[in-house]
Amino acid sequence: MKLIKNTLFASLACYTLSFTYAQEEAKVTTYKVIIDVDKPEFDDLESPDPPADTREKTWRQKDWLEMEVKFEIEAIKPEPKDKTLPKLTVKWFIVAVDPTKEGKNHILLEKEIEHINVPVGEEIYTSCYISPSGVRRLSNGGDRASKNIIFGVGGEFYVEGNDKPVAFFASKKDKVKVDGKKLPFWYSNKLSASTSVQIQDKSETPFQWLWWDRYAEIAPKKGE
Repeated sequence: MKLIKNTLFASLACYTLSFTYAQEEAKVTTYKVIIDVDKPEFDDLESPDPPADTREKTWRQKDWLEMEVKFEIEAIKPEPKDKTLPKLTVKWFIVAVDPTKEGKNHILLEKEIEHINVPVGEEIYTSCYISPSGVRRLSNGGDRASKNIIFGVGGEFYVEGNDKPVAFFASKKDKVKVDGKKLPFWYSNKLSASTSVQIQDKSETPFQWLWWDRYAEIAPKKGE
């Protein structure tokens, strides 16, 4: 009987420790931040051609479209001792010309990028990209990236524990009316979602190791 009691006590102790640990892990600090954001810029970039130690190959560099925006966390409460925001999510919205011209005139591309260890009080960038194959689709077979295929670029910043954006950016001031509210152009119900063209974050492109300190760190994907 004594053995049974001891076993039961040990099991309860383990359960209590596990539960306490889970509670500690679940704690989330809700930060209040003020972010200063510039107007987004977008441009074409050729695929990089880094030096290689393997056999040289002949290939033609194609064009990517890069969208980037500069931002700075100006104030944060509670202020972390390391002056770093643990997590910042950027939601990108790119409105492109519909190459099919069927139905609606524009399509909407979306990408959510999770940044970690974002410095406070320092100008830094976030970016996203459309691959050469995406450029080809949007430009009806054209290989050269043209900004003419993009109608507008916008995005929103989110901090953990808050379901409303703390800041946003937009290449255009256009507003649309949705349910009686004036919202940024990417909320238009006249946009059709793209099923073939995807947006990549910097870590998903051949530019991932370039200009490293210019950009906010991207959280590793699950399984990496």
